Amino acid sequence: MKNTPAAGNSFPVSLEFKSPLPPATTPLSDRKGFNRLGFVDALRGLAILMVVAVHVGLFSNPDSLFHFLTRYGQLGVQLFFVVSAFTLSYASERVRPNWRERGAFLVRRWFRIAPMYYVAIVGFFVFAVIWKTALPWPAPFLQPEDYDVADVSLNFLFLHALSPSANNTIVPGGWSIATEFSFYFLFAACLIGAGPKKLTLMIAAYGALVVFALLLAGPQILAHARVNEFLYFSLPVQLPCFFLGMLAYGIYRSGNPHRTWSWLAVVVPWPLIFWLWDSRLPWAFLVIPTLAALSFAGMTLLASQSRNPPKWLMAIGLRSYSIYLCHLVLVVTLVQPIARSLAFVGTSLSELIAYVLVVVLSFVIAGVTYRWVELPGMAVGKSLSRRLSSGELLRLRFRVVEQRNPSNNDIPPA
Repeated sequence: MKNTPAAGNSFPVSLEFKSPLPPATTPLSDRKGFNRLGFVDALRGLAILMVVAVHVGLFSNPDSLFHFLTRYGQLGVQLFFVVSAFTLSYASERVRPNWRERGAFLVRRWFRIAPMYYVAIVGFFVFAVIWKTALPWPAPFLQPEDYDVADVSLNFLFLHALSPSANNTIVPGGWSIATEFSFYFLFAACLIGAGPKKLTLMIAAYGALVVFALLLAGPQILAHARVNEFLYFSLPVQLPCFFLGMLAYGIYRSGNPHRTWSWLAVVVPWPLIFWLWDSRLPWAFLVIPTLAALSFAGMTLLASQSRNPPKWLMAIGLRSYSIYLCHLVLVVTLVQPIARSLAFVGTSLSELIAYVLVVVLSFVIAGVTYRWVELPGMAVGKSLSRRLSSGELLRLRFRVVEQRNPSNNDIPPA
């Protein structure tokens, strides 16, 4: 199919992934104007700064300006989802849609996410035990005696999106990992190699299912549509964020990410988000993630045109996953003591200083875990996925079976 980008100021309706850009087999780091998808790392850096801000804000004075401004930081998770779908769409261009390639994709993603997440599972349990032993008041997270074998097992298998009791308890903030992993399974099964037509059909099918669900059980759904509860965390509510990330990649790949439309996508959703946030409408937080993702998709297209994203933001983005999993321990132990000790400079300023210190310390800790946990995990995943996609693991399995069950011709005569 030929690419037919819109001309002039019209919206780039074609999402065909063919374009004047270099072939997808050429690493982005080799393409002119790109530095290891540097703008994506910068966006991840912005996302994690937003997430840390909202968590620091939860421990700040509820009447302070800092608390008011940081409450929107939780939408940094939706920015993560958009960026994740964008990068997966790029990576999938080099993946053939067969079962070995799909399996290799999941292996890579598993070893990218699992090692650090398993460290976090153990780390939060140890933190809860130390807190309960050393301090007279309850731990801010799950108590040691409340850890359930089934919930921990679901977290180890990345199936905790299926259980309200496991979704966001074993690892605080782990709901987003569950949702993202659910999307990985969907992506591997249905979206690897998907062109614009298949993506359009998937979005249409999703829309039809949403309408059907609302018609069938609208009041029951709306009764549970509160922010930071199980329905809000679920893939059906967050899935449009991933679709918009894939859409952004299609526009980017077409070679025509029009700046005017991108800016409109960035700016237009926010007045509606601000209004919905305080509207008390029962469906508000079913819609806000999609509106935020629309803005972040436009931001991604604008960032893709930047040749020199801030290096400090790229560095934070590179360690963003470890920061995401470790920063909450620092938030609950440091924010309020720091804010109280610096109260003489003003409430909001002392909370801002506490925020900066949490970011800096999280970045330092994440440097260690990135080096000794994330990178080795990625290396193992890359090696295994390469062997799986090449068929080497399958051939090795056959050799093992043959050695265990030799044919009659291989049995030496008596």
